[in-house]
Formats: sequence, C-alpha cells, structure tokens
Amino acid sequence: MRFHMYGMALALGAALLAPTGPTAAEAREPRVRAGSLAGETASGKATSGRRVVQQAQRSRPAPRRVGPTHRLTVRVLDLDGTAPAGDAASMFTVFDLATGAPTTGGLVDGGGQVELPPGVYRVGSWIYVPRPGRPEAKALMIHPRLELTGDATLVLDARATREVKIALDAPETPDARLALGDVIVPMTTRGQRHGYGLPLEDGVRVSPAAGVPLRLLATWTKGGGYTSSYRYTAYHEFAGRIPDRPELDVRARDLARVRTTVPGQGAAQCHGAFVGPDLPDMSAALAHGVVTGPTPSVRTSYLSPGVTWRSDHGLGGSDCAITESGQGTDRFPAPGDHRRSWFTVPSVPVPWMWEARDLRPGVVRRDDRIEVNLSLFSDGAGDHVGPRSAPWEDGHITGDTTLSRDGEPIGTSPFAGYGSFDVPKEPGRYVLETNATRTAPWSPLGTRTSATWTFTSQPSAEPTAPPLMTVRYKAALDPLGRAPAGRPFRLGTTVLTPPGVTPRAVARMTAQVSYDDGRTWWPATVRDHRTITLNHPPRPGHVSLRVTATDKAGDSVTQTTIRAYALY
Repeated sequence: MRFHMYGMALALGAALLAPTGPTAAEAREPRVRAGSLAGETASGKATSGRRVVQQAQRSRPAPRRVGPTHRLTVRVLDLDGTAPAGDAASMFTVFDLATGAPTTGGLVDGGGQVELPPGVYRVGSWIYVPRPGRPEAKALMIHPRLELTGDATLVLDARATREVKIALDAPETPDARLALGDVIVPMTTRGQRHGYGLPLEDGVRVSPAAGVPLRLLATWTKGGGYTSSYRYTAYHEFAGRIPDRPELDVRARDLARVRTTVPGQGAAQCHGAFVGPDLPDMSAALAHGVVTGPTPSVRTSYLSPGVTWRSDHGLGGSDCAITESGQGTDRFPAPGDHRRSWFTVPSVPVPWMWEARDLRPGVVRRDDRIEVNLSLFSDGAGDHVGPRSAPWEDGHITGDTTLSRDGEPIGTSPFAGYGSFDVPKEPGRYVLETNATRTAPWSPLGTRTSATWTFTSQPSAEPTAPPLMTVRYKAALDPLGRAPAGRPFRLGTTVLTPPGVTPRAVARMTAQVSYDDGRTWWPATVRDHRTITLNHPPRPGHVSLRVTATDKAGDSVTQTTIRAYALY
C-alpha cells in the first residue's frame, strides 16, 4: 500500500518569539511589503518584527470579462499636490465590482495605465508620505466607484486623505504605549478576498470613501515594548464607509479583562502569544505578538468584546525563544472579568485540528483514503490544539503513525499523529496507533505519548470522521504541574470527541499508573467513568498515566502519557 503526505493547511501561524532582534522564523520567512498585508500578493506566512501575517484562505480565480477595452489612466498626487518621486509610489489596483477580478498597474513618476472592459470599478493605491519622525508614513487613496464607458483619467490625491488616529484610555496602566497597529481596508467584492493593510505605527492616512469599510487593530504594551506583563488589543470596524474622521478612542473599561493562567510544566518557562481577530472575508490572518514573560504566571490581556480572537500561544525556555505553540480561539461577549488557561498538564492527544479558520476532525476518510493530522500534546481545553509532528514542523516531536485494518497493517508514517493512507473500499475494522517523543529541554513533563484508537470505517459520498475519543484530565496541581507525594490523589476525566462528530456514551473506562516512566504499571481505581483515584508513593518523582475508554459501540481509545505530572 502507498503512504501519502498531504499539504499543510494554513492558519494563524506559530512564529518564534524573542525579546529583541529578528527571530529564526523571521530570518527564513519572506517580508511582507507594506500595503499587501491583507491582500493576496503574498503566499504562506510572513513575519515582520512582532507582526505575523499568514494566508488563511485564497479566493477562487475571478472570471475576467472579454471584449472591447478602454484605457484607464491613473495619476497619483502626494501631499503637496505633485507627483511622487522615485519609488514613493509603485502601483495601483483596479477591482471589478461585477466579478471581483483585480487588475494591477505600475506607476512611473506618479502615473500609469491599464486596459479594461466597460464596467464599474473600485480603484486603490498607496504612496509614501514621509514626515519628521515618520519616515515610513503612508497615504492610502480609495476611489470607491468608477463607471468606465470610455477612455478615462482618474486622479488619486493624497491631499484628500485624513490621518488615522487611535488612543487608549487606561488609568490602571499609565505606562501603556502603542506597540503595533494595523489599518485594514477590505476591497472584497463578489466573494473575492482582497484588501490593503498598513502599519499604523508608521503613520497612516486614508481617504474617506462610501461603501468601503475601515478596520483598525491596535496593541498597547508596557512602554510599547515587545515584552510586557499585560497587553491591550482592540479591534474596531467602521462599517459601510471610511469616515471623514478616521479616529478611535479605546477605553479600558469597555474591554474584556482576561486573566490567563499559564503554569510552568515542571519548571519555569517563558510564554508569549500572537493574537488577532478572525476576519473571514479576508485572505490573510493578521496577529500581534507579545512576550508575556516567565511562567508560572497569571497575565492580564484586555481584548475587545464581541470579537472572535484567534490566538497562537507559545512556550519555551527561560531565554524566551518560543519553540512550542498551541492554537485556539476566544470570544468574550461583554466587558468585565474573564478567565482562561493555556498549557495545563497532563497533556493529552486531541483528534482535531485547525484548518484555515475552521476546527475540524483530525482523522477523516475521503473516498478510499484516511487522512490523519492531530496533536498528541494538547492541554485539551476548549478548541486548543497543541504542537504537532509534521513535515513543516521543527522536529522536536518525533515518532510514527500506523494504520491497520482487520489485523493487517496498511502503512506507517514517519511522523507522530500525521499521515495519509490508502484503504480498501469495503467496510472494515481499523486500528490507528501513534507514538510520539517530545524533546523540550525546558520541560521535564510530557516526554512521551502514545494513543491507539479502534473504529469502523466504510466509504461515503462525503468526507466522514470516525467518533474518536480522547480523555482529558482535570488535576489540582500546583503552578509547576506537581502534586503532593505520599497522599491519595484524584483526577477528574472528561471524554471528548472531534467537532461535528456525535459523541457516544462511554461503556467502560480503566486506568493504570506508573511511577518509573512506564516500566511498571499498576491498576488505578475509576469511578463512574469520571474520577481516577491514585495513591502516590512517599517520594518525589513523576507520574505516568494510561487510560482506556470504550464506548457502547465498541470503539475505544488507549492513551498513555509518560511524565504526566510531577510529585514533590
């Protein structure tokens, strides 16, 4: 049988965080040219300082009309009414309001031409307008509607633009300063995802325009620095038009106050996070990164309520080089106090994954192929997905994945929790087994994980996901992921299934415990499929867990975590 690799689905991206200077990720990723942040001119992911931009979903190719054309001449003027010099202006884009198709033209000495069929269009261009203290300042000019019936000339005049201003009122943190900001102008038409994105901290001006929304994303930190124990991240949309006064006042009391608990996984680590709004009508995901500092900790973030926030939380050593990340979303319905946690232990395998903007099952059958893409080291909270083993990852998680049918091996992948396997058309009983070793010098916990799922699969006209289970633990551990030695200890359990998959009732659950890294296993008491009771030995060390859950249809999961937590 053949074994297939399949491509990475792009989502809000993990990137290395470091307190100062370019990161390793930045050194190998392309830079995004200002103005194309929200457009489709860049592919994959690009990182610029603390900002990460990643393609989330491309538009389908727009149909282009054929027939006679007219010449559109575009002239651009800067703030003093003259043509921009040199490379201060390089291009303009014309968007067909009927089809969504974009046409780009080059600018030479402030002028350029394109040939277009008759129709109704939207035109945009940005230029550099440097001023003292803002050498990278830019002006974005939008002409919202142009009816082209013959050759025409359009003038885009920067003198008609207005400065974008955003301010924070946060009396509790008088040292908060703007760290990052983005001015986002969607040019989405007919389902085509296009737009402009300009960094607010450089200085941005935009022209008022009816029918064109304006979106502002801004993050404030302590002193405007990269490392901060708190962050304010606000998002606002001026729907329907770019206003005559593109200004926004953000008040801390109107934001959700979110306290995030991040334990130390057996030792002190460093935590950071990229956070950005979910923008389903844009082709790119945009997020702002902040290193929040050492763990264990409880950090405070102030976020706009009513917004779906996509986040990529990272964990690493004391040097704050983040090498492990997890993805998830949050939505806080109203201002006030909220709580959440990240990277709690014990870690567990989760049979789901983020694909673009959607949380999907991590094991799916498509025709005669079963595809696997899941994390074996997640905290299991909400929609969190932890680090994975895959061709594009950094290799600190290694292992393999094997699929068998009716007792006969089908194939083995050289990655843990990842692979694609050709399967027979007939229904069959399958066993999916995966083993993973995690090398994280900064954490003595969660060193190895294995999981074995049994399920039945058969062909279907639509992609189907088996009801794979995972058992999440709830443990009263200290901030370093430790429990007292020499005492009875209880673990709560919750059986979870992938999104969109109907869960089945659990018929039986058994558990085992090891205090010598899995060399010897002892039975543990399980009550009501919900509580595991252990008797910890009277010495420091580590606790490894193995649990098996079987549903009423006979499908099962056996998951093992070596060094699930520590004893003190």
